[in-house]
Amino acid sequence: MRSGTAVVVLLGLAGGAAAAYRLQTDDGSWDEEIFVRSPA
Repeated sequence: MRSGTAVVVLLGLAGGAAAAYRLQTDDGSWDEEIFVRSPA
């Protein structure tokens, strides 16, 4: 697997985890922190 593909897969998994977490909580502070820390 190419490194670029691995990065895309990891970002996809992280996005799915964030979406799942967002559905389980009314507070979006956790997601905001993740997006602020994310270089992208």
